[in-house]
Amino acid sequence: MARLAVVVIAALAAAALALPAAAPAAPAAPTAAAAATTTVQLEDSIFAPATLSLRRGARLRFVWAGTFAHNLTGRGVPRSYATPRVRARTLTLTLRRAGTFKYLCTLHSGMALRVRVR
Repeated sequence: MARLAVVVIAALAAAALALPAAAPAAPAAPTAAAAATTTVQLEDSIFAPATLSLRRGARLRFVWAGTFAHNLTGRGVPRSYATPRVRARTLTLTLRRAGTFKYLCTLHSGMALRVRVR
């Protein structure tokens, strides 16, 4: 019985070695929504652009520009961004929920970004 098991295992191993190697699977291509990143600049007293319409899954990147200090508040923005900064950093958010959202710099009256996510 042990000899039969050894013969069967050897036959299976030989058969496996005789098979051609499978080509590695190609990585999945990112979807258009996942790949899309829209940049908004926090310029001197304005968001540029000030309104956007994006698809769910899109990424929204905020970049500090200009000479004035800015903060940022809104859906998905970490609390640490409420502290004013001058050209301090960037922030990228992934927009997963449909709706209309407002982002503000509370240091500058009227400095608002309106984003519609569909």
